[in-house]
Amino acid sequence: DGSYTIENLPTGTFAVFAEAAGYKGEFYDDAQNLLEAKLVSVTAPENVAGIDMSLATASAIAGRVVDAISGEPVARALISIHGNVGPRPELGLRHTFTNENGEYIAGVPPGVYFVSAEARGYNQEYFDGVADRREATEVKVEEGAHTGGINFQLDPLSSISGKVTDQLSGAPIAEALILAFPERSSNDPAPPRTPHVAKTDENGLYRLEGLRSGKYFVMAESRGYLNEFWQEASNLREATPVEVAASGEVANIDFTLEKGGSLSGAVVSAADGSPIGGALVHVWQSNGDAVGRAETGRDGAYRVAGLRPGDYLVHVEAKGFKPVFYDGVESRADATPVHVEASNETSGIDFKLQQLDNRRGAISGTVVSEIDGNPIPSAIVLALPLERGPAGLALTDELGEFVVRGLRPGKYVLMAHARHFISEFYDNVRHYREATPVVVESNQETAGIHFDLAPAQRGPYTLAGRVLRGNSNMGEANAVIYALENGSFVASAISDENGNFAILDLPAGEYKVMGTGQGGSAYFGGRDEHSAANVVLNNAASVSNVTINLPDAPTNVEQTAELPTTFALLQNFPNPFNPETVIQYQLPERVAVSLKIFNALGQEVITLVQETQEAGVYKVKWEGRDKRGVALSTGIYLFQLKAGEFSMTRKMAYVR
Repeated sequence: DGSYTIENLPTGTFAVFAEAAGYKGEFYDDAQNLLEAKLVSVTAPENVAGIDMSLATASAIAGRVVDAISGEPVARALISIHGNVGPRPELGLRHTFTNENGEYIAGVPPGVYFVSAEARGYNQEYFDGVADRREATEVKVEEGAHTGGINFQLDPLSSISGKVTDQLSGAPIAEALILAFPERSSNDPAPPRTPHVAKTDENGLYRLEGLRSGKYFVMAESRGYLNEFWQEASNLREATPVEVAASGEVANIDFTLEKGGSLSGAVVSAADGSPIGGALVHVWQSNGDAVGRAETGRDGAYRVAGLRPGDYLVHVEAKGFKPVFYDGVESRADATPVHVEASNETSGIDFKLQQLDNRRGAISGTVVSEIDGNPIPSAIVLALPLERGPAGLALTDELGEFVVRGLRPGKYVLMAHARHFISEFYDNVRHYREATPVVVESNQETAGIHFDLAPAQRGPYTLAGRVLRGNSNMGEANAVIYALENGSFVASAISDENGNFAILDLPAGEYKVMGTGQGGSAYFGGRDEHSAANVVLNNAASVSNVTINLPDAPTNVEQTAELPTTFALLQNFPNPFNPETVIQYQLPERVAVSLKIFNALGQEVITLVQETQEAGVYKVKWEGRDKRGVALSTGIYLFQLKAGEFSMTRKMAYVR
């Protein structure tokens, strides 16, 4: 009814101001500014009534948003008012949300606009009932008047549903994970990077909701079973894509999962044959990803299930004992592969562990998710010696903790890798030569080595190849290979002893590929990120012919701090970020430098650097504030480096 009450006011004199969407704000009594306002005296605890105001109508757009099927109001729908001129009309000039009745009103200056509505679980729509802004009906707004009736009927997004059962018994599989990976198309060359995910209920039924129109590859996975793509396909190449319309349901996308193979054995002490309980057993693929893990019981026995047919490396570690691969070797290169068949168990994979040499040292720490701080189990931690010698290795437990044991005294570069996360070197860098060496002393444990890994984007594709040392045909072991999209790290892998690598679970897209190791970093098909070749993953076709030639390794990482030979502006990290991010750039010569931040409209936000600098590598921290120190809103921002005649601009996302 327009009434209001302001409570808990202390004794004093106040100016009262009222405003509302679509109306002009004013001070009491009918004043346009504070100097003309009539002040109101309040003596606590008395109530002062009759402070009424009549607001003049302002130019605005109003309407209502409902569900196209049920006719129910859509609350919290985002209404965007777009100008019909300008370089980026799709960005929107004004934004507001609908109330619980689906109603909205947005104040705008007089003019001609396009209006769009979107809400979670619905397709975006432009007025009047079209999906494409180019087909939208213009909305004209007059001075001092509301243009009403700008209503929307939003179509719910599509869904995929089906059932997951055991292949042999036909029994429903509960808690199976279903993933729908969006595919690239000519209309949408940059699909959402995150798959749609659902779990089956106790009847094996699932429903994936909120899907936009397009092509999807759908996969089911469950503990103890082999992953399966629809329809009855063991790999992406044989999968059948699911076509999803703009609205509606695609039903009967069913899966019958086959139980995977398993391997088992026992872990005992080599000294007396006594069982070792609590030992960690990890099963590796050849690309370095841990695909299974188990902990030995009091009797030293273990079993790892749900393995796809193929050859695996098995690694075990236990406190006080030397970690080894099967069959009793320290090096991954010397390990004996263990063959596994579907639905069968490979038994007798036994280990006899030797006591650790007391003269050796250790490195310990944790590996957690950068997003939520949760521990990452089965992460691989490599300790790479700066001097010649074997690398140390450990895998994290359920708490994300690791101990790399049996290390010779010296300096090591530490690297952490986990499936569905992006590898990094210690301390929070992604280039080998930027790593901070960790010192190991005899019979001492260097603790507190902490990794925060960013989650990788997930998809159905594989990008594979080989990393070579220099111009030779010699494979580079323990190199880290990254897939980048528009300068952002998307996923990673580590190379085996022959330099082979495979980046798994990549989304459809167009990537640059970078490798980094002792000798430095290099790109596939070019000298740097900008000249590197594009690798396209699309149409169910993975790529397996990527070759990266790393520079020859120097004798010591601390002796490789050479000056840059080219100008470069790297992608900020982290990205998206909150509360701060780091921008890195390099200069091959002494030059005048400016580093500035702009908003999406091209307006300058802040100047971070404006000076002449010597050749070198520079890192600048930005905390998401403008030149007045005011925190900025969530959105896309641009950062631009100018150094002499060199100029480059990149995008970053700030999330409050």
